[in-house]
Amino acid sequence: MTQCLNKKYFLERFDEEFKRAIREKQNISLIIVDIDEFKAFNDIYGRSEGDECLKLVANILVNHCNRPSDLISRFNGDEFYILLPNTSEPKIISNNCVDSVKSLHIPHGNSIASNVLTISIGVASIKPEKTFQKEELILTANNSLKYAKRSGRNRVH
Repeated sequence: MTQCLNKKYFLERFDEEFKRAIREKQNISLIIVDIDEFKAFNDIYGRSEGDECLKLVANILVNHCNRPSDLISRFNGDEFYILLPNTSEPKIISNNCVDSVKSLHIPHGNSIASNVLTISIGVASIKPEKTFQKEELILTANNSLKYAKRSGRNRVH
């Protein structure tokens, strides 16, 4: 539906790109995107509107993360994972995504973050040396997302 990678294929490619980052001594960044109050959005506007919303958000993510090596996956429901190999400024990309989603002006009357649809993003980057650090990268990105949500949503951390 969103034209993004499925979770299984994303995880396979994640392993490959992480190993490449170790070999080539390069940074790798993981961005986790969550649509703010998406369940409430679906409850008010219906599943069909929710599906359209997912497509619009996915399109924005794809447009901002468009290098051949960038990987975008709809991971769970309203959550997207983005892997950016050899990227030094993932927060700039993330902030552009937040701004672009808000600029769509999709009404969201039941959100605590805004009266329009917004996203929250957690970012983590590492220059890995060992494969076990992949789990650290995921944990750090998840913790960053939680912090962004606790801090009011509609932001990058």
